[in-house]
Amino acid sequence: MTLPHLLKNRGCALVTNAAQPIGSAIALRLASEGFKVAVHDHPHNGEQLIAMHRHIQRLGQHSFVMTGDITVEEQVQSLVQDTTRCLGGLDVMIANTGISTATPLTTTTAESWDRTFAVNTRGAFLCYKYAALQMISQKRGGRIIGACSAWGKQVNVIVPGSPSLSAYSASHFAVRGLTQSAALELSQYGITVNTYAPSSLVPRLSFLSLHDIGSCRRNSPSRASNARNC
Repeated sequence: MTLPHLLKNRGCALVTNAAQPIGSAIALRLASEGFKVAVHDHPHNGEQLIAMHRHIQRLGQHSFVMTGDITVEEQVQSLVQDTTRCLGGLDVMIANTGISTATPLTTTTAESWDRTFAVNTRGAFLCYKYAALQMISQKRGGRIIGACSAWGKQVNVIVPGSPSLSAYSASHFAVRGLTQSAALELSQYGITVNTYAPSSLVPRLSFLSLHDIGSCRRNSPSRASNARNC
């Protein structure tokens, strides 16, 4: 896959959840195509994130590392601000963060539902919003790409009889609607907005427990400005 015209020139990209398989593959592809790449993930994935950062540097590209909670507006705003400050702008936003709790509807708690929507839908919204604001100010267009899922198109299409994923599925249906609306709204600025929807490929840490997510949030810095090698 090749992103239109941006990959023909150097540009600046931000990839969230970049320590995980899909995010790392995207970050490395962007770097190999000539992009400077800012990589983000949760603090507890710091070692993998540093390894990804060094891999990008070995490709001869500038990179730096940020951690933070994608559901906190101030931290997402800081991710975009720090990327712009360190790399010189933002041309591609990859909103790759997502979680799931595989529980039936009848045993899904309100807390679990809210947290799934906070990460998958609110997180995408915040990434789209602040990337769009930066790209509009630059007046050179851009690409915003969000993580969706096959379950955001058709429920349990991959594994019939698998544990119910009502919160996960609903959150990604919402991401599809957000993406389509944002694409219409931002097209006047030369900004395209799309999603990708993995099916049978399940990233190693896609299905995080609420305990993992809660621990991650507690350990997150108040601002996502702990950029390295900026």
